[in-house]
Amino acid sequence: MSTSSPVLHIAIAFDEVYVNPVFVLLTSIFLNNRDYQVQVHAIATDVPESAKARMIEYARQQGAICIST
Repeated sequence: MSTSSPVLHIAIAFDEVYVNPVFVLLTSIFLNNRDYQVQVHAIATDVPESAKARMIEYARQQGAICIST
């Protein structure tokens, strides 16, 4: 019998103007879904690579997986 957490897939699309609001969104998701393995699928248009890297690292710190394009 498996004891792994259920997976919660989150798909988001945003551009450079919405980087900070996306961090707020992710924080809310992580705080309110602690019983899930969160996987974030992000389509980030015109977002600097440094911001994408920060988002991926933040997701990892929260125990999530982040797939960004």
